[in-house]
Parts: sequence; C-alpha cells; structure tokens
Amino acid sequence: MINKRLEDIRKEDIEALITEQVRESRHIEYKESLPGNSDSEKKEFLADVSAFANASGGMIIYGIREKREEGQPTSLPEQIVGLSDINVDKEKQRLLAIVGSGVEPRMPNIQIEAVPDFDEYPVIILKIPKSWCGPHMIKYQQWSRFYLRTSAGKQQLDVGEIRNAFFMSENLANNIRRFREERIAKILSNDGPSTINNNSKLVVHIVPINAFNTPIVNDFTSQKGIQTGLYPLSGGGYSMSYNFDGLILANSYGYLQVFRNGTLEAADSYYSLENSGGEGNSKCISTTLLENELIRGMHNYLQVLNQYQVTAPIYVLISMLNVRGFRLATRDHYWSRHRNIIDRDHLIFPEILIEEYGADCSVIFRSFFDILWQSCGFERCFSYDKNGARHS
Repeated sequence: MINKRLEDIRKEDIEALITEQVRESRHIEYKESLPGNSDSEKKEFLADVSAFANASGGMIIYGIREKREEGQPTSLPEQIVGLSDINVDKEKQRLLAIVGSGVEPRMPNIQIEAVPDFDEYPVIILKIPKSWCGPHMIKYQQWSRFYLRTSAGKQQLDVGEIRNAFFMSENLANNIRRFREERIAKILSNDGPSTINNNSKLVVHIVPINAFNTPIVNDFTSQKGIQTGLYPLSGGGYSMSYNFDGLILANSYGYLQVFRNGTLEAADSYYSLENSGGEGNSKCISTTLLENELIRGMHNYLQVLNQYQVTAPIYVLISMLNVRGFRLATRDHYWSRHRNIIDRDHLIFPEILIEEYGADCSVIFRSFFDILWQSCGFERCFSYDKNGARHS
C-alpha cells in the first residue's frame, strides 16, 4: 500500500492491514486519534512527521487502534475505529498549519486525505514524502530537535548524525548536477544515444529527486504501454528501441532517452534554423517553436511520470548547446537583426524545481524564456504580457 498514490487507497487496503497484521515499520505508523492542541501532542506530531521526511518517507494512518507486543519496538494494527466528531477539511488545514509553523526548512508535498467509504467514522492518512531539502528540524517555541524514522520507530539524531544528514542532502544536489555535466559532455562529443542533424541543440533533463537516493525497484522502461505516452520534444514520427540505459525514442530532429529510474533526457534541434539565409545572419532560434514544444512536451512528460507514480519533486535542467552567434526569431521581429547575438557556445540555465504535479508548465518555464531572450538583448520574454499571462 505504501507505493500507492494516496488518492488510489481504498477501504479494502486499510482492512488488509488488519487482516494481514502489517506491523508498523520505517514507512508506516498507526494512530488511534489525531493529535490535539497541547504542546506535548504537537511536539510528538512534529517529531513523527519530520522523522519520516528525514528518512525515506512514509504515512501515518489515523483511526487505527494498535497493540504493542512485549519486546517489540513497533505495534500491530488491532482494529479500525475511525475518528469521531471531526470535520475532515478543518483537521487537514490544522495539521498542515502545525507542520508549516513547526518545522524548518519548509516541508513541501505533504498530503492528507480521508479514505473513501469510511463515512461516519473517517480514517485519515497523512503521507510524507522523503524530503529533498532536509534535514528538517522541529522548532516549536524554545524546543529544537532532529528526528529520523527507522524500522524501530523514530529516533533523535545526535550531532554526528545531524552532520551526516546535511552532507547527504548536499551530496544529492551535487549528484544531480554531475549527472547533467556528464550527459552534456557525451552529447558534445557525439557520444549521445542518437544522432541529431543540426549542431545546435536544446537538451532537457527531467530528474526525479528519488532517482539518485533510492535503488531501482521497478524498471521504469518495462512498464506496459510506456512507449505510447512519451515521444521526442519535436513530436511527429519516431523510432523506438532499447539500449543500455533504458528506452530510446528518436527521430531526425532529436530523441528522448528514458532511463530505468524515471529520469528523462530530451534533446532537440527542431527550433533551430541554421541555414535559412536572412539579413546578415543565417543562424536563428524560433522562439515560437522552442517555447511551444517545450511547454507541450514537458506537460506530457510530467503527466506520464505522475501516471507511473514517479515521486515528485522533480528537477528540470535545461541547456542549449552550440548556440554562439544565434539570434532570436520572434513573432514580431523574425530576424531580430537589431538585437544581440548569443555570445557564448553553451547556455547552461539554472535548475528549475517542480515541487508537485499539476503545475502550469507555461508558468514554470517563464524564467527560462526570460533568460534566453535577455541573452539576445531583450528586456524579457515578450511571449508573455506584463502580468505574466502567455499570449495565445
């Protein structure tokens, strides 16, 4: 059940925990009632939540009576009792507010839902993902602590363990950047997974945060039907084959490499007009093509990752290779000959963090478009109005 999306968990899943006597573990904890508003209950609640976030994530199920066996550090579920006399929506807001004010840094992507079909006495699940910005510290009034979830429950971290937790968090970010650098080096040396006709390339890496800190449990590329939901950024017809890294979808303009851990690498040159003639410069980037294909393609990629339960948050790392001397072809000024040309070989853009699925890709990538336009002398990306709305 722990691997299910929260919205997919049903009454029979909760009943199976009782029938199969699923013991509390590193990923699951039972509570008969919700935390109250006393200081001690809030501290206990914050310790539970932060411990899961600082470890591998997990869920707390409220409305389950538990039983403790002698000599066992964790409990077994005894009975579904549900929660009486509560307003589910108000309780969700209250619990999120406690976490929001009591944990630093902020913990994104916490989910709280009532399980369907427990109408009179609801069962509520609080799902905490593994954090990408930990370790998280409880900071409640004058009380500060770090906790970690283990197979025996939560434990307070000592100084050495806290230091190691910070090191692991920093190391994760470095691993993601190193992955990008290594992949770009391969592409620049023509050692990428597929040949691209044009020299200039847009390269997008979509990296789920868990890709580098958890082992591969299920090969993402072996999922039935995955090839029908993904395609190269430029769309159109493509060929599909397997390679050492996973699955490759390719056409003459670019490719999409699907790694087994859910990471995607999209490389594309459809936006690039290198030999179109023109006034004084034959190198041109079509902003309309580039922006539209990136927004459309990323929307599709995120939908597929969500469908196959690849956990957010997700880093998006965008690079433009071999673009020195290019100008922008905009809607209003096709050659933009009065603007600057790009003054360097490669544009390596800042990482974009997508904290949860469902975000508007046209909003997410506006900062990238702004920097690209500014690289050619524009004040900002004029595909958006002053209020940030994208022109149709």
